[in-house]
Amino acid sequence: MHSEIISKIIPNMEDQFKKIFFTFDLDWCSDIVLDYMLKILESYDVHATFFVTHPTLLLNRIRENPKFELGIHPNFNFLLAGDSRYGKTYKEVIDYFIAMVPEAKSVRSHSLTQSSGILNAFSEAGLTHECNLYLPPHILPKPHLHWNGKLIRVPHFFQDDIECINGWINLSVIRRMVELNCIKVFDIHPIHVFLNTENIKRYIDSTSIVNDHLKLTQLTNNKIFGTKDLLLELLDQSI
Repeated sequence: MHSEIISKIIPNMEDQFKKIFFTFDLDWCSDIVLDYMLKILESYDVHATFFVTHPTLLLNRIRENPKFELGIHPNFNFLLAGDSRYGKTYKEVIDYFIAMVPEAKSVRSHSLTQSSGILNAFSEAGLTHECNLYLPPHILPKPHLHWNGKLIRVPHFFQDDIECINGWINLSVIRRMVELNCIKVFDIHPIHVFLNTENIKRYIDSTSIVNDHLKLTQLTNNKIFGTKDLLLELLDQSI
């Protein structure tokens, strides 16, 4: 089963159901954490889409890999709380993140924030693929066109932080996801790969030491099946 990037998805093309789409929300991870995950992906030579939250020199490394693509991961939460650090309107927030990744074609909002206005603004900004729909696998997610006929909406059926909150109670289902007749988009975060997070408490415990590599390494899970273990399983099936 081969991999592909999000911007290659076309609605009503069932050949895409035979591929895996690896997507990564960078969520302000440190360069050490991002480098750790990139080395894993590079060793497997797979396609991947990265949704960017912050500037880092590692973005150029991602750009230089022809199998990688950069999208944006705009955070509207501050705006909703009356904080205009990223912009005074949702359009200004989108522009703030596109300024970091001007080549972006794909987008997933932090917290999956969306509205009809935001979706239209994504399209007006030149984005072609939007990935804010989380659908459980039994619904068999499929890409479809937004009502404007331009923006392609791409749902995902796996999100590592949700599984970490649930304690990986659906592990057997997760392992069968690659067999489903649907679009197979996995949403993964570098910090959960680094920690091999299996329970959200491990991540919460890491938030105060995200820039302390030694302490972060000591917090890593090496005993219970976690996010990194699943990623490696999926990578093994994508080559």
